[in-house]
Amino acid sequence: MARSFRRLRPGIDDEISGPAGPFYHEASDRYYTHVERDGRYFQRRYQKDVRGRETNVLEKAIHFVMGSGNHARTFLHGSPSGKLVQLLGWYSEGGGRWAMSPGYDRPNHDGFQRVISFDCMFCHNGLPEIEEGKDHPGMRPLFRGAIPEGIDCQRCHGPGSDHVKAASSGNESSDT
Repeated sequence: MARSFRRLRPGIDDEISGPAGPFYHEASDRYYTHVERDGRYFQRRYQKDVRGRETNVLEKAIHFVMGSGNHARTFLHGSPSGKLVQLLGWYSEGGGRWAMSPGYDRPNHDGFQRVISFDCMFCHNGLPEIEEGKDHPGMRPLFRGAIPEGIDCQRCHGPGSDHVKAASSGNESSDT
């Protein structure tokens, strides 16, 4: 749970460089690769024209990692407005590989436009700081405030102070 959401850590997220060469997604006829510049990482999406030159290029900085890494990681881009979008995913099976995230493996997918919703963050993050009244269903999910890294114990089990109080009470039958 503590590793379900965090900032990208250059030097630690070594798989960011991926296997040699770009990842090709046949269904959309797009290539994906990673670029490192000045200690920052980017995902680059492009197609090739009839001469093999890159065209339709889109590049997004990688800011966050969603997922524990035990099975999968999805890389996220955070825009200045606070919108988070999903980039390419990395899967640990078979020694590690790049692949499309669920729902992307079709010709017309959202590309680098799939928005990370409040529902995504509810399961993968602690409690991000969201402007009051800006988190209602149907509203555009913006994360302009502090974003915790991962989920702490208190997210599901309540305040730690309650646990300490119960443990200190001497009541062994306490169910906290």
